[in-house]
Amino acid sequence: MNGINTALIVPALKPDTNYQQEGKMDTQKALEWITDSLGVQGRTVTLEDTRNSLGSLLLLSRLEEDHQLVVSADEIATIKSVREVCDLLEKANAFRAG
Repeated sequence: MNGINTALIVPALKPDTNYQQEGKMDTQKALEWITDSLGVQGRTVTLEDTRNSLGSLLLLSRLEEDHQLVVSADEIATIKSVREVCDLLEKANAFRAG
């Protein structure tokens, strides 16, 4: 995904909290997927990172393509943090820990 502006992600001000439990979503895999989907290079996003609206189309496309999860543009526009994207992925049973 060359040419993607890495300014789409605003670094977190506090470290992320790993709330992964057995049988729950594999949070690390989800964070790696979100990082790739938004074209962030040089680091992996954290749960507390926020994003601006420029990544919305990329995220919509990848959610549908990779997880058959259809989200409206209005709904995706309300998502401001990586944690919220992870919550959406968890509801869709993506990246189940095993």
